[in-house]
Parts: sequence; C-alpha cells; structure tokens
Amino acid sequence: MRLKIAVLCFVGAALALAQAALTNDSIIKMVNAGLGDNVIMSTIKAQPAQYSTDPDGLIALKSAGVSDQIIAAMVERMAVSGGAPNTENTGEDAKAVVYVYRNRNTSGPPPNSPSVYCDEQELARMQNGRYFSVRLDAGKHSFRSTDGQSVADLDVKAGQTYYIRGEVVPVRLKPRGRVTVMSPEQGGSEARSLRPLDSGMVKDRLRVVLDPLK
Repeated sequence: MRLKIAVLCFVGAALALAQAALTNDSIIKMVNAGLGDNVIMSTIKAQPAQYSTDPDGLIALKSAGVSDQIIAAMVERMAVSGGAPNTENTGEDAKAVVYVYRNRNTSGPPPNSPSVYCDEQELARMQNGRYFSVRLDAGKHSFRSTDGQSVADLDVKAGQTYYIRGEVVPVRLKPRGRVTVMSPEQGGSEARSLRPLDSGMVKDRLRVVLDPLK
C-alpha cells in the first residue's frame, strides 16, 4: 500500500511539472523526489523545456546531484532536429546555431583531424567531409583550430545560424587546422552535402550536436 502511495505521489509530481515548460529547477525537484533516471528522461523527451545548458547551468545541475545521463538528455532535448532552432516553447530562440564543417577531399597533410575550440574549450576533432553544430548564447564567441593565428570571431544573434569552414594547411612547415567564417549561402550549401561527424570525434558531448542538416 505504501509503495502504491509513493508511486502515485511521484506520478502526481511529474504531472504537475508537465503543465509548464520544464526548467533546471524542475529536473532537480524530480531528482530530489526520488524519481529514477529513466522516468525523468522520458519526461524530458515528452515535455516542452526551457533548460539552461550553459556551463554555469550544467555545473549547478551536477552540484545538485543530477546524473550525467539526465544532464545529457537535457542537452539533447535542447538540440534541434532539422538544423533550425526550435522555437516551440523550448527557449531555443535564445540560442544561436553554429555549424562547423570541413569539405571532402581537403585532408591536407597529417594530422588529418585537428581539434576545434570555442572560447578555448575543445569541441571536437575536425573530420574530413563531416560537420557538427553547437548551440551558443547570444554574444561574442571565438573559434579556432590548432593554428592559433587563425581565429574566427563571431558576434552571434539569438535564433540565427552561422557557418565555419575548417581546413588543414601547412604553417611554417607544420600542418595546422584553420577556420574561416562563411556566408550563410555558401556555408549552408557546402555543409548540406556532408555527413555528421563521427561520434568518436566529439570531445564536448554536452555541447556538440550531431543533428541532420537539411
């Protein structure tokens, strides 16, 4: 009997939270109520969301006892299918989308998969003929690869999409990765012919999104 009452309480808590977009606080409340990871992740997938998945938000979730599995599900929920920001009650219109890609047949000299950094945090390895995306808060952000002299600075706007093309070139006889900001027309055209990055090349699994680009 007590078990049934406990289950009903958990379900009631989940239904109450479902009446509005879920937030970081909603997830923390469900964790503190004792709901299992699978139940919480199912709720994350089913309900609209307004999660804060910037570094401070993620650190706060971890400090509150939220598991990595749930945090990853929250980040994925904020990701967008189809390559465009999701504006249906999810808060994604407050984010910009940046696609980083590398054309086919531009392998260059070794190393052939240099790392890409955003604001000095490693995102992924830049694979030939592949792309990945990252969601960013509005404002100024800096991208670079292994050539520290080649920096792509962006002042991104909420709800906008940007493209950065990478390549490998010899720099002082040493191969380095370079990045260049592309126009939406050229960047979108080039990136759409490519495939998403191999998951094994991802370094920051909380921010990098391997969504289909249409």
